[in-house]
This record gives sequence, structure tokens and C-alpha cells, in this order.
Amino acid sequence: MNSNTSGNYNIAIGGGAALNDNDIGIGNTASGYSSLPNNISGNYNTAMGYIALNLSTTGSNNTSLGYHSSRILTTGSGNTAVGHRSLDNVSTGSNNIAIGYLSNVPDGAASNQVRIGGTAITYAGVQVAWTITSDKRWKNTIEDSDLGLDFINKLRPVSYFRNNDKKNKLEYGFIAQELQETLKNSSSKINGIITEDTEGMLSVRYNDLMAPMVKAIQEQTEEIQVLKSENEALKLRQEAMENELKEIKDLLLNKK
Repeated sequence: MNSNTSGNYNIAIGGGAALNDNDIGIGNTASGYSSLPNNISGNYNTAMGYIALNLSTTGSNNTSLGYHSSRILTTGSGNTAVGHRSLDNVSTGSNNIAIGYLSNVPDGAASNQVRIGGTAITYAGVQVAWTITSDKRWKNTIEDSDLGLDFINKLRPVSYFRNNDKKNKLEYGFIAQELQETLKNSSSKINGIITEDTEGMLSVRYNDLMAPMVKAIQEQTEEIQVLKSENEALKLRQEAMENELKEIKDLLLNKK
């Protein structure tokens, strides 16, 4: 803390000039070689581990635990990184969360992203089902889904084995590139079903497919109801024709 002038309640433990450039920052804790060395005015940051929060200068309220965690973050605030090289790709984003070995969010310059586990993870589970926020007050520009039966019929459900799964368990789903192409051909609206990270890898938000599936069922139900009505009408016509035919036969028999 060689540059400190008016900063208070800061703690620096470790070599490599931990909190070396801190000038007016308050309430920062740096533990580890070259952790948070470039902080100037950021407040309430916690960096624990080799070069954790190494480039942060003015960001505040960041928590970085682990080797190289949030290493290239410069001005972002409110980020939480737990694990070896977690949030190692975030430069200016804020309010991002990454937990686990090599866990990184899709866009290093964006904010409000969460990543649990790195790309080596083959199982993720919770005791109960996830609860997704859906209150009307969180939403705007609400419209009926433009994706329905036609879109669903164009999808190709597949089975596959994940490359990093040593147990070789069969999985079911969609190929993101194929789904992306189908979305482009089915709707002109920008949506968040497909996410592309900075390395060009695609992810699918499967929960969003529920609405088009329900819409498809509704459309199919309407078609079934129309067919049932047409079928009932045909049955009535057939019964009427059979009755007329019977009457004609009876008349012919009576004439004899």
C-alpha cells in the first residue's frame, strides 16, 4: 500500500505489491501474491489468491477467490468469482457470478451473467426443481408467441453422447446450430434462446421452448376440433343418406 493517501480499513497480505497502488480506496482486502495491486479508488473489494483481481483499478464490491480469479477485470463492480481462474474472461462487466474451476460467463464485457461450473462439468443437480421468475411486473411488450406448430415441426430432436462424459450417458436435445437456423427461418424477432460466447460456442435456453410447444399443442387442438366437427357433419350426412336410401327401399318393396 505504498501509494495510499486517504484510504482506510484496507488489508494487504502477500508479496508482489498487493494493494500497492491503492490511493483512496476503502475497505479492500488483498491476500495473495500481486492480488489487487492496481486498485486506486475501488472500495470493498476482496481478492484472495495469486494475481486475483490483478488489473482492477476503480471497481468496487468485487469478490474474487482463487488463482487468477477475475484477473483481467479493470473497472467492473459487484462481480463474484469463486474458483481457479473463475471469471478470468471478464474485463469491464459488472454483477457477474462464476463459481467453479475455469468457470466463465459468455461475454467478458457484459453484465448480470451467472455461470456455475466450467466446461468439464457433466452433471448438475438440485434437490428441487428450479423456480424461474415469471411475474408480469418483470416483463414488457407482452405478445402471443409467433412460434408454434410450424416451428416445432421443423425441429430435429436428436440423441447424442457428450464428448467430456466418461460415463458415456445418452442425452436428448437439439443441435444449437440447427435450432439457430430454424429460428432465423421461423421468426424475425430477436430472442435469447441461443447464446454465443466469446469463443463462438453456442448454448440453448431450453425453458424458452416451452411456450412454442404449448402454442403448437393449442394450434393442433384447434385443427383436431375442426376435423372432429367436419367428421360429425359427415356422419350426420351419411345417416341422412342411409335413412333416405332405406325409405326408397321400403317404397319399392311396398309397390311390389
